[in-house]
Amino acid sequence: MSVEILKFFLERIAAQLGLGSAPIYLTRSQIAHVAQFKNSHSLASAFSRGIAKRQPRWLAFQATVGNGAHRVASERVAHWLAIEARMLPMPAMETRGGDPLAAAWNKTVA
Repeated sequence: MSVEILKFFLERIAAQLGLGSAPIYLTRSQIAHVAQFKNSHSLASAFSRGIAKRQPRWLAFQATVGNGAHRVASERVAHWLAIEARMLPMPAMETRGGDPLAAAWNKTVA
């Protein structure tokens, strides 16, 4: 099932970028466009604020897409969009003792 979900979001990425199929890699500006931000700087500042506030959307972004890469595999962006749409569970976070926020998020998905 997760393959169909990722395929759906890859097709959505391609449609939003005006392409016939999803590219292998996305730049930060393309990710910003898909996530409906003005530019990559807006995406970066929203990411920084979201991580500081421990918002689920940006924790999922950090876990799937990461921060700092100039090119990101489109499958990772599709995974993040699926998590944001609550169609896939939040990935396990790399914190000591687990992350209660991720556990609460996953209960709403299941």
